[in-house]
Amino acid sequence: MTVCFMILAHSRPQQFLELTRIIKNSGGETVAFIDKKANLQEFETADAHFVGRRFNVNWGGYSLTRAMQVLLREALQTYPDAHHYIFLSGQDYPARPLTEYIEYLGREENRDRCWMNFYAMAPGTQFYTVLKYPRSYDLKARLGNKVYALVQKLWDVYYSRRPRMKYPVQFYRGSSSSWVVSREGALAMVKFLDSNQGKAMQKFLRKTHVSDEIWGATTLLNSSAKEHATNWDTDGQLVPGTMKEENKVYHHYIDWDPERENPALLCSGDLEKIDASGKWFIRKVDAEKSQDLLDILRQRQIL
Repeated sequence: MTVCFMILAHSRPQQFLELTRIIKNSGGETVAFIDKKANLQEFETADAHFVGRRFNVNWGGYSLTRAMQVLLREALQTYPDAHHYIFLSGQDYPARPLTEYIEYLGREENRDRCWMNFYAMAPGTQFYTVLKYPRSYDLKARLGNKVYALVQKLWDVYYSRRPRMKYPVQFYRGSSSSWVVSREGALAMVKFLDSNQGKAMQKFLRKTHVSDEIWGATTLLNSSAKEHATNWDTDGQLVPGTMKEENKVYHHYIDWDPERENPALLCSGDLEKIDASGKWFIRKVDAEKSQDLLDILRQRQIL
């Protein structure tokens, strides 16, 4: 059995090539979705399986959610015997030896575990308003800023009086692509997506801003594998609306300091905090701006 890393990349092919090489040399496999706006030929020399069904991916749009769902289905089909499926972005990098991470996931006590940030969305929680008031950044990309601004103005007038209050499922919000699911969890997620309730959820999210931060946790925690979500026995039992913040169970170190980028582009000055966090991955890195940090972290990997 192996571990499958699912990478969604929009740019920076050299970073992608290095990341996939580390994964392969550490004993893992990669399934990749390359944004249609990128030149696929710049990525194809990587040792990875590429999703053939490509389309444009827009930040904040349902297209990003759709790409992640396509990736999950492709990973299950390509590597059906993997015991875990891990989402990464093209600007992630291992902070610790990836061989140790794969060994960690393969331990008996971790075989069925899923790590995904979540809290139940309800009045009073962060970002609850994105459920009530529709947005479509994919429509914006198609129509252009001026035409979409008119459409959004009409939506705002209508939904300010009639906000969406009937939801097909209990929605949960969590990290976007920083999550890990077991094989059982991944299969349960796909089964839920194909159910009538799952289809209704997807239809609702097509006009929901940053649905990529909602669909994963919502799908897992409405599936038969919800008990395998880390902290389900505590956070998952809370009355919706109780928890104001995510439970931060993901395996990434991310710096959301408002004085830096959103999130911060990490450098060697962040190394002490990265190591103290115990996290397995970091985000974001850039080949040039993070060069000093990457030079240090490369020594921990099999290149």
